[in-house]
Amino acid sequence: MKYRIGKAPITLFILIMLLVATYFMFHGNPDVQAERSTKAFWNLGHVAYFALFTLLLGETRTMRSLPVATRWIYLLSFSLVFGIAIEYIQHDIALDSQVSDVLRDLVGGFLTLTFRHLDKTAFSFWTRRIIRGIAIFIFCVAASPLVIALVDEYIAVRQFPVLSDFETPFELQRWQGKAKLSISQLPQVAPDHLLKVVTRPGVYSGAKLVYMPSNWTGYRFLHLKFYNPQSSPVRIAIRAHDLEHETGRYRLSTYDRYQHQFVLEHGWNVIDISLNDVARAVKHRKLDLSRMINVSFYTPKPKKSETLYLSEISLR
Repeated sequence: MKYRIGKAPITLFILIMLLVATYFMFHGNPDVQAERSTKAFWNLGHVAYFALFTLLLGETRTMRSLPVATRWIYLLSFSLVFGIAIEYIQHDIALDSQVSDVLRDLVGGFLTLTFRHLDKTAFSFWTRRIIRGIAIFIFCVAASPLVIALVDEYIAVRQFPVLSDFETPFELQRWQGKAKLSISQLPQVAPDHLLKVVTRPGVYSGAKLVYMPSNWTGYRFLHLKFYNPQSSPVRIAIRAHDLEHETGRYRLSTYDRYQHQFVLEHGWNVIDISLNDVARAVKHRKLDLSRMINVSFYTPKPKKSETLYLSEISLR
């Protein structure tokens, strides 16, 4: 296929950018300690990559000679097939692969098509405006995780040393876990918002805070406030670990993290954990309180589903 005359420098520039991006696509993802915004920005790279890919392919004389509808079908099909192939290769070499990445690939291709391949002879003025408006809206949806992450990271820095108190938007996204998580209120108990955790029976079920300021130096306690609505006590385990626990010599070992069990009686329960105990929880090294990346709680394989509420987790 021959490229359109007079655009060789632009074509070469786009080709170089795609080659560089292809290298990084297959040579790693953001590190485990990376912020949500970094991961979201990395994911948004799929949109940019396939926008450029579609631009490069669409500028060939062969593509330009096709009817508009045929050109759209071919270019979107190339984006879909190439995107699936990339995810398959990434999965095969143990990199992160997601169906959502293929959708971002299509968004990138669609953006280029709407701004470069809506011929005036085939589409009316208002039809072009509507299609481009749809494309911009879809891009905004694709970019929303990055915007939300940036906003919540700013809020988290302002909140610190409160790690989470569920009074700000998007805060639930700091949490993960094998349980049903939601922000709730119990007006008869407290006016504040609470993290409602409904555990699953038969598994280690709970919640973990994975996005938070990581430097805990200068503080003495990890403070948690739970509400147990059950009439009977509930046993939970609380664990915390630093970056080395996930990347070091003793990676993910149960002996390489802080972990301790507590009993939550009916009603309010306040737990203050000494950070000195956290740092000295393992014998072969000292946990790095300047690089803490995870704190979690869970019920050890309960026989039935249980509901707990977390009001606050903070440093003191």
